[in-house]
Amino acid sequence: MKKITKKDIYPLLFILIVLIILFFLSYPICILRNITGLPCLLCGMTRAYYYLFTLNIAKAFTYHPLWWAIPIIILINLYYSNPKYHKLVVKLNIVFLLLFIVVYLIRMITLFPHIEPMDYKKDNIINKVLQNKAK
Repeated sequence: MKKITKKDIYPLLFILIVLIILFFLSYPICILRNITGLPCLLCGMTRAYYYLFTLNIAKAFTYHPLWWAIPIIILINLYYSNPKYHKLVVKLNIVFLLLFIVVYLIRMITLFPHIEPMDYKKDNIINKVLQNKAK
């Protein structure tokens, strides 16, 4: 019986990632935004990938300027899964997280609450609950 290696899993993982992306392209949902009305760190990412896949790269950057980082993060975490690279991977993930936080803050300052995708969702769950209590 052949032992399953990482190389055997990569094609399956690639297919799974493509299916997940296609799911989110067809049914975008953000739990944080639906509950609070506030955009999250990844708001606009689905539309950015949509425009990337339709070859409108400029529009992809307008919806989320870090769309390119997600595949890099996935590849780094897959390629360097060996325990001897653990510290390096953790450091790289922290760098990317900080980059996402900085970009999020810049987008919140410059785009929130009126410019898509960083606009405020008025029909969020918290607003609905508060409106029902007020009645």
